[in-house]
Formats: sequence, structure tokens, C-alpha cells
Amino acid sequence: MLLPAGLFLGQFGDDLECSALSCLLSELRPVELVKPAELLSPETEKVLLRHTRSPLVNDELHADDSHMEEDGLGCLPDVLSELICEIELLPSSGFGVIISKPYMVLDAAALENLEIFENSRNGDSSGTITWLARPLYHAESITERQDAVSSLRGINLPYALEFRKAMSRLPDMERLLARVFSSSKASGRNANKVVLYEDAAKKQLQEFISALRGCELMAQTSCSLGVILENVESQRLHYLLTPGKGLPNVNSVLKHFKDGFDWAEANNSGRIIPHEGVDTEYDSACGKVKEIESHLTKYLQEQRKLLGDKSITYVTVGKDAYLLEVPESLRGSIPRDFELRSSKKGYFRYWTPNIKKSLTELSQAESDRESSLKSILQRLIGHFCEHHIKWRQLASVTAELDVLISLAIAND
Repeated sequence: MLLPAGLFLGQFGDDLECSALSCLLSELRPVELVKPAELLSPETEKVLLRHTRSPLVNDELHADDSHMEEDGLGCLPDVLSELICEIELLPSSGFGVIISKPYMVLDAAALENLEIFENSRNGDSSGTITWLARPLYHAESITERQDAVSSLRGINLPYALEFRKAMSRLPDMERLLARVFSSSKASGRNANKVVLYEDAAKKQLQEFISALRGCELMAQTSCSLGVILENVESQRLHYLLTPGKGLPNVNSVLKHFKDGFDWAEANNSGRIIPHEGVDTEYDSACGKVKEIESHLTKYLQEQRKLLGDKSITYVTVGKDAYLLEVPESLRGSIPRDFELRSSKKGYFRYWTPNIKKSLTELSQAESDRESSLKSILQRLIGHFCEHHIKWRQLASVTAELDVLISLAIAND
């Protein structure tokens, strides 16, 4: 199964009525099925039709009973390659395993009649109760959850409500992170050399900043909720709220991006101007520009000394920059390699071979700096996605805390 949250692998035995498969299909509602060509039983084929919404069917999988999981994974890159999205989806996908033992099984009829995943009115998610989809199976797990819910009531409820209030500002982080991860690979429309339309590039930047702000909010609110651990015995809450255990350490990574550029300015302008030390490529390009500008400043001092006049300066006229403006009284002292470009009353303006060479180098350096600036978003997203396991774990912990708090509020 390939979902926004990641890639899930598994194989399982089933009864003649395909009850387990029916439950899985009712929960997932796949839009495309890849199955063995002419190998499934008539009962299985009926279940695939009954518990899906007219998905695209692809008869490409060739598998035997003992290696269905491996064969399914093996054909996935080829299928995604046909859709031109394997590079975007596979590298940053979190891998999970389909297991049923920790949970009780609700059959497909119960899932549909209780409107757990979609309502019967228009088929969307409004009014659904997805958190009932997988009731816990083991008594120890149920007791652990009950202890966590109880610990969030009473004197700890105000902290829980504050957490809930902060989470109301959070976007759908699972989908948002999936979109950011899929845009991290430098291929197709995300390649460094590809120049997106301004609105597309700005939207991509805004999504990235939303992901950063969302991760920052999740980390801050989860850490703030950790104050309740002083009077809480719940092992589950201690695990979820302890940095380095359930709660991943992301502060240093977030600080890197926080110090790297102004989020508000970038969100409004649609353009990232990184602070020094954040991006080596951009720093190198800026360093080259400063080096040439410094050379031109030094050259001006040399010409003032050569001609004996400190009033000589650089001026820009139209498209001509770094013109040496020399008083008319010094015209007789002008070297022969000075090129007259323009004049005004009392002054002549010149270019020299040195200035012309420096301007060519400066133009190239500024072009390189601009190119580096255009591709910096992809490099920052790439660095963000290097920590994709932490971001997924942070979103998972936050979601579980939110559900536990919801149960505590409903039970209070």
C-alpha cells in the first residue's frame, strides 16, 4: 500500500469470504489496484469490486503464495515509473508493516454502516469517526491508554486544553509533509535548472514554510505539555512527551532553518534570501561579488593616486556602471588606454581595460548569485527531508496526544 504517510507491506491469511481483505479495502478505498493477472479467485475479485470505488486495475503483479509481499514491493517501482512519480514518492516514504494482532477487527459491514471512514450522504469524511477503526486488542495496551486518558483529566486538563487550542491552528501535517517530501528530489518539474512560473514557485515556498511552522508548533506544544509529567504516572504519556524517546529531538534542526532566513519575509515575497553561513553555494557566489566590488574600490583609489585628485569617483549613467568621472582640468593627464564614454560640464567619464574586465566578471558573478538564489529552495527542502523520519515521528506523536486529549475531554 502506498499512502501519503508512507509505504506499508504485509501479507496475511484470510477466510473464504475474504473478511480481512474486505476490512482493509473499506479502510483504504484505493484508487488503483495492482493484482496478479487471472490468478485471483472469483470470490476475491468480487470483494475487490464490492469494497472499492471503481479503481484503476492493473494486472501486472506475478507472485506465488510464499512471496506475495516481496513481489508486491518489487513491482511497485515499475508501476510508479509509468506514472512518472517513483523518484518523488519512494525515497522519502516511511516504511511500515501491515499487522493485525495489536488491534481488534471490525468487519467491512461494520466499517461502512458505522460511517467510520466516509459518510453515506456524500462520501466525504465529515461526521466520520476514524479513530474507532482499530480498537486495541491486548488488555495491557487498553489499560495503558486508559491510564493516559485519566492522567490528562483533573488538574492536568487545563494544560491539555491549551495543547488542543494550539493544535487547532495546525494544518494537515501528514499531507503537507508528504507534498514537501515529494518535491525534494531534483528531477522533473523540481529539477534545479527548471524555472517554475512565479505563482507555482511561491506556492511551493509557502508550503515549505507552512511545514516548518507546523513542525515548530508541534514541537513547542508537545514540550509545553511535558510539564504534566511531574504528577503523571502514565508510561505512555512519559514515552510520548519525553524528548529523545517518543518525542524526537528536532530543536537543533528547526533552529538551523529559523536562523537561516526570515520566514515571514520569504512567505510574503515568495523569495528566500538566506543569512550568511546557511548555504555554501550562495555564500560563495556572494563572496565572489564582494571580491570584485572590493577590487573596483581599490582600483579607484589607485586612479586617484595616479592622477593626483581625490575627487575622482565612480558614476553610473544609463546602463554604464563604474564610469570614472574625472575633472576636465585633468584631461591632459589621462592615460591613452582610457576610453571616453560620456561627459558633462566640467567632467569626462571613462572606462579602462581593467574596469571593463572587472565588469564582465561582476556580471557573471551576479548571474551566478541569482542562479544560486533560484535553486536555494530545493537545497533547503533537501536538507529538511534528510530528517523525514523525525518529522513523521513528530506528527505521529502529536496526533496521538491530540486523540488522547479528545478522549479525556469526552470522558470528563
